[in-house]
Amino acid sequence: MVCLTLSLSVSAQDTLQAQSLSNAKFGLTFKKLFLDYQTTNGGNFGYFGRYTSGYELGFNYRIQPNLVLYAPLRFGVIDDYTNEGFTVEEHISTVSLDGQIHYNLSPDNKLFQTGVFAGIGAVMELDNGINIKIPVGIKLSFPFTQKATIDWQSEFRKSFEEGKSNFQHGLGFTYWLGVKSMAKEKEMSEKEKRSTKDSAGDGVPDELDL
Repeated sequence: MVCLTLSLSVSAQDTLQAQSLSNAKFGLTFKKLFLDYQTTNGGNFGYFGRYTSGYELGFNYRIQPNLVLYAPLRFGVIDDYTNEGFTVEEHISTVSLDGQIHYNLSPDNKLFQTGVFAGIGAVMELDNGINIKIPVGIKLSFPFTQKATIDWQSEFRKSFEEGKSNFQHGLGFTYWLGVKSMAKEKEMSEKEKRSTKDSAGDGVPDELDL
């Protein structure tokens, strides 16, 4: 009986945690990026040693529980490959900004949340100009507190310039702002019940019934 009670209590808390996250309006994301330009230029997807790195700082705005606008700002370094011998010709620093729409396939899942996304972005390669990309990808999030998730994201970024399309993967976390704690939600709910309780049945709440 005790085990059943504890199990129900944990399940209820997990559900409330997922619901709290899905109701939060704003969030900040930080990710470590793994940039793969070599696969789309004749390389091997599994050759992780040729991946380069970067960082991402993003802003989330939730339109609906399962729909989020996301604007990531990224800084990274990519390799420019020659066609002969698949050797690195130079390292290029990049700055990029995207506008994305994320659709959460399981906003109330207490263990993990899956999603898909698409958008448009501009990548500035220092000294090499700007190219436009269309990112399409998948996302997996694990809620680990009432206000935060650990996130994994993988995407393909189609460029309109030859040799500039790439795969990109990221691991990081999102902190949601304005999420009420379960204790506060419970306290507010109990206060609301007390304020509307009418023991006398005369239509006047007990707090106002003299």
